Amino acid sequence: MAHRAFLLCWFISFRGLGVLLAAAERGGEIQRAQPKKWILVRHGESVNNIVSQAKGVFGKIGAFYKWKYKEDGNNNIQDPTLSLKGRFQCANAREVLFGKSTTDDKYNLFGGGAAVGGAPNYKAVYVSPMRRTLQTAFQTFGPAAHKFNISFKALPWAHEARKSISDLASGKSTLIQFAKDQGYEVLGEPANAAYEPLQTLKTTLALLPEDWSTNPAKPDRDLPYYEDSKKESEEFMVKRMKKLQSEMLDISEDAAILVAHSGVIRWLLKSYVRNLKPDNLAMFYGELSSNGWNNVQFLGSEQPSHEPIQGLASFMDWDIVDCREGNCNDFANQFIEFGAVDKFRRGDCCYYRSTRLWVYDRVWKLLSFFELSKTPAKKGVEAKVTIHLRPNTVVRYATQKVTNVKPPHMPPSEELMCSEVCSFLEGKAKNVENVIIYTALVPDQHTVHDYECNRNGGCFLVLPVKNKIGELPANLQVADPWNELPAAVQIAVVVACRHETDVLSVPRTCLPQRSRRAAIRHQSYKS
Repeated sequence: MAHRAFLLCWFISFRGLGVLLAAAERGGEIQRAQPKKWILVRHGESVNNIVSQAKGVFGKIGAFYKWKYKEDGNNNIQDPTLSLKGRFQCANAREVLFGKSTTDDKYNLFGGGAAVGGAPNYKAVYVSPMRRTLQTAFQTFGPAAHKFNISFKALPWAHEARKSISDLASGKSTLIQFAKDQGYEVLGEPANAAYEPLQTLKTTLALLPEDWSTNPAKPDRDLPYYEDSKKESEEFMVKRMKKLQSEMLDISEDAAILVAHSGVIRWLLKSYVRNLKPDNLAMFYGELSSNGWNNVQFLGSEQPSHEPIQGLASFMDWDIVDCREGNCNDFANQFIEFGAVDKFRRGDCCYYRSTRLWVYDRVWKLLSFFELSKTPAKKGVEAKVTIHLRPNTVVRYATQKVTNVKPPHMPPSEELMCSEVCSFLEGKAKNVENVIIYTALVPDQHTVHDYECNRNGGCFLVLPVKNKIGELPANLQVADPWNELPAAVQIAVVVACRHETDVLSVPRTCLPQRSRRAAIRHQSYKS
């Protein structure tokens, strides 16, 4: 009997322990399911960025001179530090967020909640263990983090994707000494004592193997910090980013900041960043759950619905849509394809007629055309020209062929407004000869001839309409009447309605919901 009683007690205890473990596991799942608030920050300009981010031949020559002779670039080839401009960028961001005193937490990042009796909003700053990110963290967040006792923590999976020697991190000892030096520079004497943010940073850096960036067996041969290659493969990058995202979801804090790199931020926030590159010190807010990222936007004054904080960086200046290196992987959702459309030379009319492949970027409201032989959805190429549609860009249409016109003179034509699209499609669209994309010049900023649709200039672009509505072969049928419209007319409608959440919502509400003749996928019938 005693033996049976012992077994019964043991069984009950074992079952109880199992229930407790299951409950704990469920509790962990519940906690993990709660979204984590993150601010993702790209580091300031580093010495290697001086050349890599310069534009044009002469720009790169000047940047190389600056890199070599002004910034001691030869001593910053591996794991470079911030450039002088990068340090200024940090100082600017610090003043925007924390005022001239460097500790006035205007946007409640660290101390706002604590000041009124609550907990700080962002309880830690995680940092990629590379010199340019460590320096950015100290220069931007250091004084405020010290005041509000916010720790810095090394997150090794967040290092930059290796494309060159500059993307290879230093060894552990070098990083710890660099962190101490930065702490002393920014914080003074307290940096040498057991104070945050340096205390926890030194502890987490010390957990790294000395050769963490050069030993492909650390921390594990199946998934090391760095691939055994001079250039990180896309396959390995995906595995490493999934590991990073998992760790970001498992942090003990409910909200934190990550100072990392362009490649890391672009991968994590790819559905938002798309094919654009974050500028140095750009800051993004996002909520990470087991289902991925939500509410991603530029850092603003109130989360999650807010206006971006004025004075912080955003995306780098760019001229054309670039679909190389997987930047347009979500092509079907981001872009609207119009197919082949003729155009005349930008800036006047009507000379040098050519045929191009046209697409519209729904996210960034851009109109681009590509070479006929280069399909962006399949081959991953860059656009020949991208037209940046500005607030004053209008679309006009002419029912008589446009000939020999130079802006600012406008041929006989009418402006197409989104509110008038339905009446346009039911009536005058059938007789349109030309579509005109027009952006007026900003007074006193451009020459009178600058209408070639460059990023910061005016735009005068004439598209001829080959086939009219109703002129297509009767044996071509599709269920979507949108595809019956000549491609040049489609472009006109989309540009006119670009401010709508869904640019196609307006035309689809007024087009007949029945099969009509169309030339979809038959470029010989599309303009």
